[in-house]
Amino acid sequence: MVVDDKQVTWGGRFSEQPDLLMQVFGESVSFDKRLAPFDLRGSLGHASMLAHVGLLTENEFAEIKIGIDELLEEVKSPNFPWKLELDMST
Repeated sequence: MVVDDKQVTWGGRFSEQPDLLMQVFGESVSFDKRLAPFDLRGSLGHASMLAHVGLLTENEFAEIKIGIDELLEEVKSPNFPWKLELDMST
């Protein structure tokens, strides 16, 4: 399997892809799938607070909200590409 090194967290540090056993051992995709909607809602709440205290303009907050709403729809889609080989978060 060929993986674009620019898309993985281990890219640039190593010349070869990690062994599949290490990918499975260090994966977080199974948790990310379940937590992503809550994480995105938390990010929206944080952006809302930043707008409330004046660190973001209403327009900036609106743009962020649109982006987060789009991401939320994407991660809820059964076609979202949750890929173990892109997950190496360790």
